[in-house]
Amino acid sequence: MVKKALQSLSPSDIVQVYVGQARKCCCGCKGVHSYSSEHQAEASESHGYQVDNIDDVAVIKVLRTVQANEEIAEFGSNHVAVSIGPKARQKIYIVYFHKNVEMIVPAV
Repeated sequence: MVKKALQSLSPSDIVQVYVGQARKCCCGCKGVHSYSSEHQAEASESHGYQVDNIDDVAVIKVLRTVQANEEIAEFGSNHVAVSIGPKARQKIYIVYFHKNVEMIVPAV
């Protein structure tokens, strides 16, 4: 297990990302899951089916968006999320880590 701070994450640390409506479920009905080509096998195994929305550009964009908004980030056990925008149209951006990455959560 490798411990990393949010700003030190690179695209190779990310298995998948999600962008969708904030305050809604994250199943994909109100947003889009995109997967890293490097970790497609891991994502497919964890989902139980072959994931096919491979988009390394989206992975990079969402990672950079989350890193740029660290002050409002919400840290989970395997992900970091930020909600951005006016409340009525707010979007959530989530990055999900590779299984060997553990986040160092900043002190508040």
